[in-house]
Amino acid sequence: MSMPPPPPPFGSDQPQPGYGQPAPAYGQAPAYGQPAYGAYGGYQAAPEYAGFGARLGALIIDVLLMALITIPFTIGGWFSLRKALDDCYSIDTGDGSEIFCGDQGVDGGFLALAIGLWVLGAIVALVMYARWLGKGQSPGMKATNIRLVDQTSGQPIGTGRAVGRYFAQILSGSVCYLGYLWMLWDPRKQTWHDKMVSSVVVKA
Repeated sequence: MSMPPPPPPFGSDQPQPGYGQPAPAYGQAPAYGQPAYGAYGGYQAAPEYAGFGARLGALIIDVLLMALITIPFTIGGWFSLRKALDDCYSIDTGDGSEIFCGDQGVDGGFLALAIGLWVLGAIVALVMYARWLGKGQSPGMKATNIRLVDQTSGQPIGTGRAVGRYFAQILSGSVCYLGYLWMLWDPRKQTWHDKMVSSVVVKA
């Protein structure tokens, strides 16, 4: 790693290139003539990590937006399922309800369409969410003024790691949501899924 430039000689009124210049913001490239430092090295200040409230607000906004995106697929799937079960009826047996179908049985074509629409809706939502996070901000994060970045470089984590982080949230919520609450006492305010992909959420 290159060493920072020495201060100008005593009495000199001409500062050396890079000396005395303000450090770049976290995740931004240094200005011309300014030495490049690591995310936490040199003169660059450590980032200000996002708090629990901002992250929860961003998550709620994103979940609502994902629900809106998947509504057409969800409604289409339910209509297709009803068509698939057109010749079926339920009977209350006392111990619960049982479904019986007539001679035509379940329409396999409509059943497959229903499942396909639901799966497609989930994939569309996942891809959009992962692309947003891969670039550093989802709509919810923009609304709460926070960003998702690599813990070392301060740059966006990319779509691949964003997908991994999305599925890692299952583990974070598997033990009474302890993986989410972990950020309350973690020095970098990282959840378990943040740690798995080496990401941090910082104030934008």
